[in-house]
Amino acid sequence: MKPTFVDFLVGEKDWLIERMRALGYRSDPLGVRFGVAYMGGQAILSGELEAFNLRLELLRRIPVADLAAKLEQMNQQLAKLTNEARLEALREVKEKLKDLSKSAKSRLLKRVAEKLQSKVAGLASEERGLLDIQPFLDGVELYHQAYLFPHLFAKKINTSEQKISSFLPLLMSLKSKSQGEIVQVDKFSGIYQNQELVTYFSGLRAALEKSPAFCSPLVVILSGMFHTIAVGYEPRGKHWILINAAELPAQRIEGDAMLARKVSAAFSEGSLIALASEFYVAQDHKTVAKKQLRRWHQAGVWKKLHRVTSEKAKEADVSGTSWLWMAARQGQMKMIKALLKAGAKPNQSRVDEAGPLYIAVKYGHEAVVEMLMDQGADPGQADTSGVSPLLMAGRQRDIEMIRILLGDLNRKKGKRGA
Repeated sequence: MKPTFVDFLVGEKDWLIERMRALGYRSDPLGVRFGVAYMGGQAILSGELEAFNLRLELLRRIPVADLAAKLEQMNQQLAKLTNEARLEALREVKEKLKDLSKSAKSRLLKRVAEKLQSKVAGLASEERGLLDIQPFLDGVELYHQAYLFPHLFAKKINTSEQKISSFLPLLMSLKSKSQGEIVQVDKFSGIYQNQELVTYFSGLRAALEKSPAFCSPLVVILSGMFHTIAVGYEPRGKHWILINAAELPAQRIEGDAMLARKVSAAFSEGSLIALASEFYVAQDHKTVAKKQLRRWHQAGVWKKLHRVTSEKAKEADVSGTSWLWMAARQGQMKMIKALLKAGAKPNQSRVDEAGPLYIAVKYGHEAVVEMLMDQGADPGQADTSGVSPLLMAGRQRDIEMIRILLGDLNRKKGKRGA
């Protein structure tokens, strides 16, 4: 029997979703996986993995019925500490707030922040962890429900696209900001046999270890089917870190084969997986990371893994996800052209009936949408919840995308009328 969308959600641990909903978040099982993966990747790159795991441990330990009261108690504690820091800073100034110049007020605010940071550092580790829980959950919610908060973003940012660099200004902690920006350095897609994932990770490790200058963690966000995970590589310890919302907390993994098995199990029990890969590093390591990843792309093994063939163009994993679907998600025009030329079907859908056009519209890839429609993709093809590419564009208030989709529909009507 053909698997359904629900089949891919069965077996997931829902304790985090249950707690988020108890606190008033609009979380859903699929979206929380995205949010946890991106928050986890951010934690790896900012050196806050220990704090990430502590938050999860505390969250899981607190009974759902007690969670709201526990967090409110810590919020009151934080308010008290903030007021103490403010009063202490004002005493040092020895002037009335209304008499201070703009620059003096700025220095005062900085001093308040420093005092508050010192007071929070003096709390027990569990108390500090409790204070971090709500900002952490806010981040998980923001990553997967960004469309609910358009007022927080610059107009040019597509809030449907989950991408670390889009969210960092809102979510970075003080420690993260002190260590510099996080940037995307590569992205690609592919469809892999389970054994090919070993080749994928061993090749990536070898490429990174060839450069002594590369000494900062790298994170790969892997998205496929109905799941997203974060995989980090720590060059100093030469080990992997896996963050999977279905198997928390973060795991340290030594071998490439073990990581490949874990990744394969995270996405499917099948032998084939379609994946999108996004790579992130700290800004200071951008140049060297790009250089090493470029060398990896140029290696024969990488090229073999990602060579477009007629067979790969037509394949799909057990969820119905094809390489074309993943390439459309990432807006990879060159790859989409190659896949269509090799025989990929523009209307091939997953078990939720969402096709390549649907995901291209969702992620705002206008050129991809036009190319897919030129090859026969249907703007009216709806997913199992009744959302078509055209309705998706309307929900996102993407006027240009609506124009493109309606232009295609009108063109087809004109041909029928002729």
